[in-house]
Amino acid sequence: MRIYFQIAYRNILANKRRTALSISIIVVGMALTVFMWAIQDGAWEIALRHITDMFPGQVQIERAGFSDDYDVRKVISDTSEIFSRIRSDPDVIGFSPRLLATGMVRSPTGSSGALLVGIRPENESGVSKFSEYLKEGEFIGPGDKRGALIGDRMADDLGLRLGSKFVIMAMDSTGNISGEALRVKGIFHLGSAELDRGLVVLSSETLKRMLLVNGYHIIAIRVKSLSSADDVARRLNPGGGVVARSWREFLPVIEQTVQMKRGSVSIVLLLFMFLALSSIAATMLMSVQQRVREFGIMQAVGMKPLGVFGMVIAEGVILGAIGIVIGLIIGFIAVWITSMTGIDVSGFSEIYESYDMGNIGKLYPQMGAVFWSHFHEPILGFLAVSVLSSLYPAYIAARMVPSRAMRY
Repeated sequence: MRIYFQIAYRNILANKRRTALSISIIVVGMALTVFMWAIQDGAWEIALRHITDMFPGQVQIERAGFSDDYDVRKVISDTSEIFSRIRSDPDVIGFSPRLLATGMVRSPTGSSGALLVGIRPENESGVSKFSEYLKEGEFIGPGDKRGALIGDRMADDLGLRLGSKFVIMAMDSTGNISGEALRVKGIFHLGSAELDRGLVVLSSETLKRMLLVNGYHIIAIRVKSLSSADDVARRLNPGGGVVARSWREFLPVIEQTVQMKRGSVSIVLLLFMFLALSSIAATMLMSVQQRVREFGIMQAVGMKPLGVFGMVIAEGVILGAIGIVIGLIIGFIAVWITSMTGIDVSGFSEIYESYDMGNIGKLYPQMGAVFWSHFHEPILGFLAVSVLSSLYPAYIAARMVPSRAMRY
């Protein structure tokens, strides 16, 4: 077997230009695939962190079924034991209990639907980064019963500004419509059109009084890493009608989008594999046609057709292996450089905001979990292409009749 690879290596070097062309396609495909996966890993890590850190957290605890209908009566009344378990979990950074209700906002110039969120200001900084997204005003503080935060798009739609009064309305736990008069204390821009237009944040004590409830609807939890969210949810799951869910469950659309975008890299990989298949097959076929006499001599001195077949296959494998190694080196260097400098994508800020990804100024490619879980695919793919593209040329070479081939 070793002699076959030695002869195959010598034959590859016989026509350097054609060999370089075949290898270059594998190099470009391999390097581009590595780089694109690293970009997607970095982009979605930033996006998911932005979305979950922005407000919902990475883990949520709620009464079973609350997220399905937002029934204000589905509250977690006894929170002391749950709070104790959360505080003792080593992967938890912070948590914040909240009240949620769908309702309406009315101003002197108009009205719109809204999601009303009651928070404990003293806990919120440990979970969300709301205060970092304030464009105007200030964050509500403990004991602030009338202050509220609204998005900049809601402010524009309803003609509100700092200090403006407005009224919120929602159905309370008795089935009656209840309302509260609030004042705009801060205006935020989260980079999500939906949230910036439909979110009102106020004190949980005010919303409790308005909804006539005693407890919280959701406990939002921030964890150290996105990958640990599932494990934390399993550990904290209280049972008894109360459930803990990771971001994959309460943000299923985001997870589906991530999977769909990752599939686009596989399409690019398949395209380059097809090009590599055509290129290597053409290279090997031309090489076989030019070496008819050589194959005839080999068989005449005792090499069996199976040996000729294996030698041609070895040439294809060597081409693929060289291209893969060089492609990996170039891809890793590109990822390493851009992971430190970042890639400026500020010109696409509106596109990112339309996907609720926030205002991303720079992308930093990274070799995360997704990258390494797919790392074997291009390697095995291009090796398979190298073997497949050599099969037909190897078959032709093995079928040559020595007497005719030596007179070629």
